[in-house]
Amino acid sequence: MGKSKTTKFKRPQFNAVGLPVNAVQEAGEEAEDPCEDDCPAGELLEKLQSPSADVREFACASISRVVQQSQSIPGLLQRDAVRRLGPMLLDRSLAVRETAAGALRNLSACGGQEVCEDMVKHDIMTPLTALLRE
Repeated sequence: MGKSKTTKFKRPQFNAVGLPVNAVQEAGEEAEDPCEDDCPAGELLEKLQSPSADVREFACASISRVVQQSQSIPGLLQRDAVRRLGPMLLDRSLAVRETAAGALRNLSACGGQEVCEDMVKHDIMTPLTALLRE
């Protein structure tokens, strides 16, 4: 009998939002947000608290894409996106740290002065400096 080749790493399958399919199934109905259909930004921010690094990474990547639509920025700011993304700069996973930095970069570039002031208020420079030193 021949040996079957098994791979140690399987590339995750993604849904339309960019989150891994199995992570979405696991999260399922854990967080029932009353505005789930109307505010995907709130759902993405909740995914930042997931125990799965893949879910956190793709939540950051999705936020990075969402902020490029300027109408979504006020909703993200109301839900403390900057405060929630800050700790992601110090995450255990390198991929999460990188995508969080990208999300914050896009948020500051597309959000203007108000977002930059919010970043200063929530002290984003401290975790960002720690990430750059690493």
